[in-house]
Amino acid sequence: MESSNRGWEASGSGEGPSLRRLGGSATRLGWLWCRCCCSGACGARRQRPGWLAAASSLAVVTCGSVVKLLNTRHNVRLHSHDVRYGSGSGQQSVTGVTSVDDSNSYWRIRGKTATVCERGTPIKCGQPIRLTHVNTGRNLHSHHFTSPLSGNQEVSAFGEEGEGDYLDDWTVLCSGPYWVRDGEEDTCLVELSLALDLCLKVGICSRHLKAVTMGMWTLHAELHEGLFHSQLLCQGPGLASKPVPSSDGLLLSQSRQRIICLNSLKASVQVTTIDLSASLVLNTCIIHYRHQEFSHWLHMLALETQGPSSPVLKQRRKRTFPQILAPIIFSTSISNVNISVQLGNTPPFALGFNSISLDYQHLRPQSIHQRGVLTVDHLCWRVGSDSHIQRAPHPPNMHVWGEALVLDSFTLQGSYNQPLGLSSTQSDTLFLDCTIRGLQVEASETCAECLSRILSLMGPQFGKSAVSRESSFGESVTLLWKVDLKVEDMNLFTLSALVGASEVRLDTLTVLGSAETSTVGIQGLVLALVKSVTEKMQPCCKAPDIPTPVLSFSMLSVTYHRSIRSLEVQCGAGLTLLWSPPDHMYLYQHVLATLQCRDLLRATVFPETVPSLALDMPETTSEPECHPPEPSPPKRLLNLTLEVSTAKLTAFVAEDKFITLAAESVSLSRHGGSLQAYCPELAAGFDGNSIFNFKEVEVQLLPELEEMILHRNPFPALQTLRNRVWLLSLGSVSVEFPYQYDFSRTLDEAVGVQKWLKGLHLGTSAWATPRPAPLPPDLLLKIQHFSWVFLDDIFEVKLHDNYELMKDESKESAKRLQLLDAKVAALRKQHGELLPARKIEELYASLERKNIEIYIQRSRRLYGNTPMRRALLTWSLAGLELVALADASFHGPERVIEQVRELDPLSPFPAEGLDLVIQWCRMLKCNVKTFLVRIRDYPRYLFEIRDWQLMGRLVGTEQSGQPCSRRRQILHLGLPWGNVAVERNMPPLKFYHDLRSGISRYTVVWGPCWDPAWTLIGQCVDLLTKPSADPSPPLPWWDKSRLLFHGDWHMDIEQANLHQLATEDPYNTTENMHWEWSHLSFQWKPGQFVFKGDLDINVRTASKYDDCCFLHLPDLCMTLDLQWLCHGNPHDHHGVTLRAPEFLPEVPLGQLHDSYRAFRSENLNLSIKMDLTRHSGTGTVMRRLISDWSVTQMVSDLSQVTVHLMASPSEENVDHCLDPLVTKTHLLSLSSLTYQRHSNRTAEEELSTRNGDPAFHTHQLHLVDLRISWTTTNRDIAFGLYDGYKKAAVLKRNLSTEALKGLKIDPQMTAKKPKRGALASAPSPPHVHTPSFTGRPDKGSSGGAYMLQKLIEETDRFVVFTEEESGMNDQLCGIAACQTDDIYNRNCLIELVNCQMVLRGAETEGCVIVSAAKAQLLQCQHHPAWYGDTLKQKTSWTCLLDGMQYFATTESSPTEQDGRELWLEVKSIEEHRQRSLDSVQELMESGQAVGGMVTTTTGAVDTFTLIHHELEISTNPAQYAMILDIVNNLLLHVEPKRKEHSEKKQRVRFQLEISSNPEEQRSSILHLQEAVRQHVAQIRQLEKQMYSVMKSLQDDSKNENLLELNQKLQLQLNQGKANLQLESEELNILIRCFKDFQLQRANKMELRKQPEDVSVVRRTEFYFAQARWRLTEEDGQLGIAELELQRFLYSKVVLRPQSSCQSGRQLALRLFSKVRPPVGGISVKEHFEVNVVPLTIQLTHQFFHRMMGFFFPGRSVEDNEVGDEEDKSKLHPVDDIDKMKERAAMNNSFIYIKIPQVPLCVSYKGEKNSVDWGDLNLVLPCLEYHNNTWTWLDFAMAVKRDSRKALVAQVIKEKLRLKPATGSEVRGKLETKSDLNVQQQAEEEKARLLIGLSVGDKNPGKKSIFGRRK
Repeated sequence: MESSNRGWEASGSGEGPSLRRLGGSATRLGWLWCRCCCSGACGARRQRPGWLAAASSLAVVTCGSVVKLLNTRHNVRLHSHDVRYGSGSGQQSVTGVTSVDDSNSYWRIRGKTATVCERGTPIKCGQPIRLTHVNTGRNLHSHHFTSPLSGNQEVSAFGEEGEGDYLDDWTVLCSGPYWVRDGEEDTCLVELSLALDLCLKVGICSRHLKAVTMGMWTLHAELHEGLFHSQLLCQGPGLASKPVPSSDGLLLSQSRQRIICLNSLKASVQVTTIDLSASLVLNTCIIHYRHQEFSHWLHMLALETQGPSSPVLKQRRKRTFPQILAPIIFSTSISNVNISVQLGNTPPFALGFNSISLDYQHLRPQSIHQRGVLTVDHLCWRVGSDSHIQRAPHPPNMHVWGEALVLDSFTLQGSYNQPLGLSSTQSDTLFLDCTIRGLQVEASETCAECLSRILSLMGPQFGKSAVSRESSFGESVTLLWKVDLKVEDMNLFTLSALVGASEVRLDTLTVLGSAETSTVGIQGLVLALVKSVTEKMQPCCKAPDIPTPVLSFSMLSVTYHRSIRSLEVQCGAGLTLLWSPPDHMYLYQHVLATLQCRDLLRATVFPETVPSLALDMPETTSEPECHPPEPSPPKRLLNLTLEVSTAKLTAFVAEDKFITLAAESVSLSRHGGSLQAYCPELAAGFDGNSIFNFKEVEVQLLPELEEMILHRNPFPALQTLRNRVWLLSLGSVSVEFPYQYDFSRTLDEAVGVQKWLKGLHLGTSAWATPRPAPLPPDLLLKIQHFSWVFLDDIFEVKLHDNYELMKDESKESAKRLQLLDAKVAALRKQHGELLPARKIEELYASLERKNIEIYIQRSRRLYGNTPMRRALLTWSLAGLELVALADASFHGPERVIEQVRELDPLSPFPAEGLDLVIQWCRMLKCNVKTFLVRIRDYPRYLFEIRDWQLMGRLVGTEQSGQPCSRRRQILHLGLPWGNVAVERNMPPLKFYHDLRSGISRYTVVWGPCWDPAWTLIGQCVDLLTKPSADPSPPLPWWDKSRLLFHGDWHMDIEQANLHQLATEDPYNTTENMHWEWSHLSFQWKPGQFVFKGDLDINVRTASKYDDCCFLHLPDLCMTLDLQWLCHGNPHDHHGVTLRAPEFLPEVPLGQLHDSYRAFRSENLNLSIKMDLTRHSGTGTVMRRLISDWSVTQMVSDLSQVTVHLMASPSEENVDHCLDPLVTKTHLLSLSSLTYQRHSNRTAEEELSTRNGDPAFHTHQLHLVDLRISWTTTNRDIAFGLYDGYKKAAVLKRNLSTEALKGLKIDPQMTAKKPKRGALASAPSPPHVHTPSFTGRPDKGSSGGAYMLQKLIEETDRFVVFTEEESGMNDQLCGIAACQTDDIYNRNCLIELVNCQMVLRGAETEGCVIVSAAKAQLLQCQHHPAWYGDTLKQKTSWTCLLDGMQYFATTESSPTEQDGRELWLEVKSIEEHRQRSLDSVQELMESGQAVGGMVTTTTGAVDTFTLIHHELEISTNPAQYAMILDIVNNLLLHVEPKRKEHSEKKQRVRFQLEISSNPEEQRSSILHLQEAVRQHVAQIRQLEKQMYSVMKSLQDDSKNENLLELNQKLQLQLNQGKANLQLESEELNILIRCFKDFQLQRANKMELRKQPEDVSVVRRTEFYFAQARWRLTEEDGQLGIAELELQRFLYSKVVLRPQSSCQSGRQLALRLFSKVRPPVGGISVKEHFEVNVVPLTIQLTHQFFHRMMGFFFPGRSVEDNEVGDEEDKSKLHPVDDIDKMKERAAMNNSFIYIKIPQVPLCVSYKGEKNSVDWGDLNLVLPCLEYHNNTWTWLDFAMAVKRDSRKALVAQVIKEKLRLKPATGSEVRGKLETKSDLNVQQQAEEEKARLLIGLSVGDKNPGKKSIFGRRK
C-alpha cells in the first residue's frame, strides 16, 4: 500500500471517518473516501442526534470493534497478509482487495501506543487509535521508506502480537463529536441560523406606512458532507428517468470520479448598528475538474451571456455594489483543499494547500482604512500526468520534479489608507509586509503549456483589462507605499527534457521598498546545474552545501533611489564563478527554454503584440515627411554603483586548461556619461599559476578629457578635436611565467573558446550587413611600475647554490684540517711516541663527522636570510604613460588601407585589394622613465634605457585568410552536443609604423658568457605564442621581422653605449669593449639602418689606469643597406599564403612544402658606408661656457623609512664574499620625511622677509616619528664604516704627489703685522673672562726642557667652573652669539615631531628612551665679524626642544639580535600643555630645552650652549647604574685604536722637533710613499694570481698543487694587507706631523709679538634653571633623598694660552677641575677643587648607608676605606688584561686636590646604641691631597676618613667646651706629607713624554691602579 503526496489524511463522509497517522510528520492515509463496516462488536444502531446532544454508545464505533475499511472510490477494502515487501522496509505488505468475505480485511480498533482503551468506549473524532490486523496481529504502520511503485511513502504492517512503536498511531478525522457507524439514515445536511430585527413605522393620522427597517444580526450557514452524498443533489427534474447512484457524491456525465468532496463549510454574516462582520470556514474540499465534461455547460453559459439581452438586463449589469459606510470585518479559513484540473490535451495539474486564512477589515473613521492578513500554509501546484493522484508531501529540504510551485508558508499583512474629502492634500498610503518560507518554483515546458491553456480559457479580455488597469493606475493619485518582503529557503528550478535542470538557491531574500527607495538583499545565492534528472526528487540544501556550483556569493544588496535614478549594488565576500563551455551550453539551453515559455505566455496574453524576435529589428515610421515626429525628451541615465568585496572567476577553456581571475574590493560607478572602476589588487592565473598581478587598478570612461586635448596638439593632421577616453591607471603590473610553462596552449584554447562564443551568440547576422562602427574612444594608460619575469629552473638554481656552498665548505674544512694537523703535531711534539694512533684516528674521524654536520646545517640555512634567486629574465618599466588617439581621418577599413599603402610603399599591393579581419590605426605618444632588462642576477643590465619618449602613427591589420588558410579547432562540449569545430584565421597580425623617439641614455651589454642564459630565454619566449599550424619550416628572426613590421622608425639618442664583454664570467663588470655614441641619430627604414653621431671605442679593464680609447670617429654617418636575395620580391609580404595541414598542395617527392618559399631569404648583400666630416677651424681655443643653474623650488616626500646597520660575523673569505649570515640592527626609522628647497632671495626680498615673513628658510626638512637606536653594536658598525672610509681617503691623499705641497718655507720671509681697514670699527664679540693656570716657562731654560714644556703647553686644557646667579644671560656666550640682528640667511631648518631615541649600554640591562614632542634645528649665516685682527665667517645653530622626556627601563628588554625595540606610543610623546611636573614620579621630564652652537669656518671660537629650564629626575639604583653605563660606554666612548694613534702621533711629533734637517724628513716620507705604492701593486698582483688559480680550480678542483698555491697566495695577501695598513697609518702620521712642523717653523720666522690675552678655542655650556633629582629605592616608590639645584651652570672651555683659575665669586657650590690627557687609560686630574658655603647638615646613619648603597651598589662601605700608603703597596696585581683596562677606566689620578675649610652646623642621629648629636658647630678642615690614584669611591672614603678624624676631635672638644683646632694646622700636616713627591712626579711625566714609554712607579706610597678591591 502506498501513501499519496497529500499525506495520510482520509476525509470521510458522514458514515466513514478519515485516518491520519500521528508522529513526526503530518502524513495521511491514502484511503480518501472510506466507509466503516462494523462487525458485531460495534453494537446497536444509534439514535438521531441533536445539534448538541451526546452520542449514544450503540450508534458509534467503540474500542475493540472489528471493522473493514472500504475505499469507495475504487471499491476496494484495506487488506494485509503475511507477505513482506521485496524492497523498502521489508515489512508486511498492506494492499487493497475487492473481495467482500476475505478474512484478511478485518482490523481491530485499539487505543494508541502505551495506553489501554476499554472495550465499548466510544471513539471520538480526533482521537489517536491503532488498527491491528486480526489474522497476523501486526499494526497498521508507516514510515519514511519509499514505496516500490510510485515512490511515495510506504504503508506496512509492523509489530508482534499487537505491539509495535509510536508510528502505529492514527488519528480519526470526522465531522461530529464521535466516530459514527455506517448505515444511519438521519443525517444533518445543512444548518442555517438567522437573527433579524424588523421595525415598522406607521403614521396614526395618515394611517400610512412610513418606513420599514430590517436589521440582520446573525446569519449562520453550515453545509455538511452528507449534503453532497444525499439524493438532493443527485435527483433533479430532468434526471428523474436516469437515476444516479448516490454512493460517490456529486457526479457528472458517465465518469465515476467524484467532482467535488466537501467535509465542512461554515459561513456566517452578522450585521449590527456598529459594523458588518462575515466569516467563512471550509474544511477538506477536494475538486476534480475535467474540462471536456464541463465544456458544454460552459458553452451554454457563454451563449446566454453573448445573446441579445434586454435593456433591463443591461441596466442591471451597470449597477454597482451599494456603498457601505459601516466598518466591514471579514475572516476566512480554508483548510485541506486539493483541486485537480485537466484541460483538453494539456497535461493535468493539481493545486492543493493545507490552510488559507484571510482577515480583512474595512474601516471608515476620518479616512478609508483597509487592513488585511493573508496566511497560506503548504501550497503545492503539481503538473504532470499523475498530478491528480494525491501523494504524500515530499520530505523536508527536497524538491519533487513536477511540482511547479511549492510554498511552505506565506504571510501577507497590508493596510491601505485613502483620505476622504475632495480638498484633502494627503496621498494614499499602502503598507505591505510579506514573509515567505520554503518557496520552490519550477519552470518547464509543461508548466508553460498549462498556464497558456488557463490564460486562453480566460479570454483575450484578460490582457486588455490588465493594460487598462495599468493605465488607470498610472493616472491615479500619487500613492505612497512601503513594502517589506522576506523570503527564506527559496529554490528556483528550470526543467528541460534535453539538458536536465538548473537550480537557483537563495537562502534569504529581503525586499524593503518605498516610493523613494527600494532595497533588495540576498543572503547565500547559488546557481547550480543538474545535468541529468535520474531521481524523482532533488535535495534542497543550503547555499554553502551545494556541490560544484556555477555561481555563488554570500551576500548581495541592491538599492534603488527613484528621485535621483541611482542604483547601488554591493556584493559581499565569496563571489565565485566556475565556467566551462559545456556548462555554458547547459545554461544557454535553459535560457532559451525559459525565453520560449515567456514568448508562449506573452503570445497568449497579448496576441496582437509583435513577437519578441522582432523587437530587436529597427522600427520604421509611417508618418509623412511633412510631419516629422516630435523629438522625445532626453532620458535620464541611471547612476550605477557596484561594490564587490572579493571575487574569483574560473573559466575552463579545455578539460585540463583553465583561467582564474581574482579581485578584491572592486568598486564600479557610473554617473552620467562617465564610468569609473577601481580595484586595489587583481590577479589572473593560468592553470593554477599566478601569471598576471595588477595593483591599484583604476579604469575610467569619460566623455572627454582636457589632458587628451593637449596630447592631440602635437598632431595637427588629426580632424577629431574631442573624443571619449578610456583612462587606465595601474600602480604596478607584474607578469611572471614559471619555468617551462606552455602558456601558448592555454591562450590558444581561450581564443578558440572566445570565437566559439562569438559565433554562438552573434551568429551570422552580424556579418551579413555590418553597420558602420562608431569612432572608438581614446586610450590613456598610466603604469607606475611594470615587471615581466621569466622564472629560472629551481633545480638548476639550487644546484648552483649548493655548488657554491660546497666550494666554501671545502675551504673551511681544509682550514679545520690544518688546525687539527697543527694540533696533532703539537701533541706529538709534546708526548712523542706515547700518543696512541687510535686517538689520532678518532680525532680525524670526529672532524670529518663535524664537517658533515656543519655542511648539513649550512645547507638547511641556505635561504634563511637571503631569498633564493628565481628570475631568469626580468624586464621592468617605470613611469610608463601611453596615449593612443583615434581619429575620423583613419577610421574604417578603407581609410586604414590608405594608411597601410602610405606607410609601406615598397610592398606591392594586391590587385584585388585586402580583405581585413582586424584593422585599426592610432596615433601614439609614449613616455617611459626607465626601461631595464636583466638576465638572472648579473650585475649589468642587458638593456638600459632612460627617459624614452615615443611618438608617431601605428597601424595593425590581420588579413582574412583564404579557405585553405583557415584551420579548424575542435571544442569538446560533451553530450548531447558532441564536438564543435571553430575556424581560426592563420594569417598573422602585421604592424605598420611611422615613429619618432627620443632617448636620454641607451645601453646594451652583451657577451658570449650570456649565451647559455639567452638560449633558455629563447625557449621561454617560444612558449608564449603557439607555432603556426602551417608545416613549413619557421622563419628566422630577420625574415620574421620583415614579415610583421613595416615602416620607419627614427630615434634620437643622447648617449648610446654598447658593452661587449670580453670575459667568461658573466658577473665581471670590468673587462669589456665599450662602443659609445654621443648624440646618436638612428633611422630604421625597410632594408636600411643609418647611424649618425660621435663614436668612441674604448677598452675597459679592471684598472681604470689601463683604460684606453683606441678609436675616435667624430661626426660619423654610417649607413647599412641590406638587400635580401629571395626567390620572389623580398617586399611582397602580402603574397605569403599560409595553409592548414588538411589543405596542403602536392609537392614533388623528396621536397617539403614551404609557404614562405618566395619570401624566405637565401642570402644577404650588406653594404656599409661610413662618412666622416672634419671641422675646419682657425686654431683658436674656445672657453666652454659655464652654466649658472639655480633651483627655484624643490619638494621631496618620503614615507615609512627604515635604516638598518648590517655587519658580518666573519671576515672576507678567499672568494671575496662576505658571510651571508649578517647581523642586522635597527639604526633609525621614521614615518614621513618632507624636504623643501627654496631659491636664495635677493636683497629686496630679504628685506621684506625681515619685516614681514621671518619663517623663510633655504632648506627645510620635516621629520615625523623619528626613532633612533644607538647601541654599542651600532656604535661599532658606524665607527667601523667611518674608519674604513677615512683610511681609504687618507691613503688616496697620501699617495698623491700633492701630499707634500702644502707649504713653502722661505727663511728670508719677514713677517708683517696685519692691518685693519675700514672695518676696524666693526663690533667685536663680547669679552669672555677666562681664568689662567700657569705662566710661560723661563726662557733661560735649556733647549730640551723648553721644547718639552712647549709640547706640554700645546695639549688641550679643559677648565670646568660654575657661574653665579647674577647676569646669567650675559654669561652664556652661546645666547649672545646667536643674536638675530646680524643674520643675512636662514639657511637650514630641521623640524622633528614626536622623535625618540633609544640608548642601550654594554654592562647593564635596560635602556634609556629620550623623546621630544617638538624639535627645531635652525642654521643661520651671520655677517662676518672681527675676532682679534681677523675677519671671519660666522654660522650659528639653534635647537629648540619642547616636551622632552627621559624613560629608563631596567628590566630585561629585547636585545639587538631580536630586531625590535621598546618604543613609546605617540600619545606618550605628544605635547601636554596642562601637565604638572610635581605629579611625575617615575618619569624624568623637562618642559623645554633650548640650545645653540656657533661655528666658524676659519678656526675661531666654537661655542655650544645647552639650556635646560626645568628638569625632574627620579631614579633608583639600577637606573642610575644603567645611565652611568650608557654615558661611559656609549656616549663618551673612545675607540682604543684612536688612542694608540694619538700616542704614536705624539712620539713622531717629538722626533720631528728634535730633528733639524727638513730634507731628511721629506726624503723619509717619499721613501715610505714608494713602499706603500709597492704594497698596493703587490696586492693587486696577488689578487690577479688568485683569480687565475680559482679559475683553474673550477676545472680541476682536486689539484693539490693549485690548492697549496691558493693557500699560499691567500696568506701572502693577508700579510700584505696588514703591512699596507700599518705603513699607511705611519705615512699618515708622518705627513700630518710634517705639515704641522712646517707651520710651526713658519710661525717662528715671524716677528715676536707681545704676549696676547687669553683666548678661548672652544666653549661648552650647560645651564639648568631648576633641576630636581629624586633618589628612590629599587621599587621606585620609596624615596631616599631629593636633590634640587637652581641656576646650575657647567662651563667647559679650552684655553690658549693657559691661565690660572681665580674666582672671587661667592657661590653655594663651586667645582673646579683641570684635566690632563689620560695616562695608561687613567684619567689625570691636575687640579681638583671644591668650594662650598657654610652648611647645615642633618644626617642619620641609615641615610648615609642608603646613599652609599645607591651610588655604589654591591660595595661594602665599611671595608672600602682607603688605608695608608703601606696598605696599598700590599695589593697584588692581576694578570688579566681586560680586568686591568676595566680598573684603569674606573680610576682617576689626582695630582692636586683641595677642599677649603667649611663651617658646619651638624645634627647626627646614629644607630640605637649610639649617641645622637644636635646643632654642633664644627669646621670641616681644609683638605689637600697630592699624587693619588683613586676611584671616586676611594676619594669619598678618604674625605670621610680625614674629615671624621678632625670632626671627632672637634665634637669631643665641643662636648668638653674645648677650643677646636684651626684649619691651617690640619692643612699644614697634610701638606707636609704630600710635598715630597711633587718634584719626582714632574720628572717622571717629562720622561714619559720624551721616550714615549711609561716609567714604573717606584713610589711605594702611590696607590696602584690594580689595588682596588671588589
